[in-house]
Amino acid sequence: MPRFRYGAPLSVRAARLIHRVLGAARFRIRKAYVAASSRVQEIWYGIDTYVPSGSNTPLFEDDVGYEPTKFAAIRTTMRLVPPREDDVFYDVGCGEGRVLCLYARRRLKRCVGVERATHLAAKAIQNANRMRGRRTPIQVLNADATSVDFRESTYLFFYNPFGEETMRTVIE
Repeated sequence: MPRFRYGAPLSVRAARLIHRVLGAARFRIRKAYVAASSRVQEIWYGIDTYVPSGSNTPLFEDDVGYEPTKFAAIRTTMRLVPPREDDVFYDVGCGEGRVLCLYARRRLKRCVGVERATHLAAKAIQNANRMRGRRTPIQVLNADATSVDFRESTYLFFYNPFGEETMRTVIE
């Protein structure tokens, strides 16, 4: 039988309940930490791309909703696949431009964001104009990814921008 503090015996049922409650508390604390960390990083970079969790409703057919890429995931991607100075970076489904702005802090030939939702593309332009430390020109295209010519791109970034059907069309 599991024991709790001071040697008092616990039933298996009570031990499972405590484990579940502590697990839920850890999850909430981690979620709050990630949100606070994102806000601090956004202030540092001079951008505003934070969206409360659960507010990412799909805007069109074959859409998965908007959710910004986590800063840690962006840095990991940059470390594993480092961009070169002659790269033309495309962020497909750029949303409010978090990834676009972080890549533009590196020396690249050009950064291009593709976003179908007009209000998200407008926010990406606003973030690109006010970000700190930009070293690369940024262009945001308010267009459907299926109609964009990607031939000049040398580095493509996708973070769950749309459903399977659209992804097939873009890749072909």
